[in-house]
Amino acid sequence: MVLNTIFAVIADIDSLLIFQPLVDKIQPILTNLSLFFGGIFGLYLIMTLSRIYYDRKNYLLLKDIHFNLEQLNKHYGLRYSESNRSLIEKILINIKHKFHLQKAQKEFASYGFRKRRK
Repeated sequence: MVLNTIFAVIADIDSLLIFQPLVDKIQPILTNLSLFFGGIFGLYLIMTLSRIYYDRKNYLLLKDIHFNLEQLNKHYGLRYSESNRSLIEKILINIKHKFHLQKAQKEFASYGFRKRRK
């Protein structure tokens, strides 16, 4: 009978009420910590995204500048990146180019186009 009354008394006491004073003291601290760390993480995320955006923008700009320099070097007869190839690579590229050119001329001829005479 004594055990029944003890269990009845324990069942009546809400377990949350025992820890409520502790929760009331810790909750503001946890709220401040979550705002602090959430803010730092948010700033880090924003800074990372902005860095990716501007680096990609700079990369595309540098790529365009490189292309323009290559075109100017070709125009003025200066060395450019394709001219740094070895003799064998140049020969293979010329052979491939001639085959592609012949193939294109055959395709155009099949459509009824004629080769221009100079």
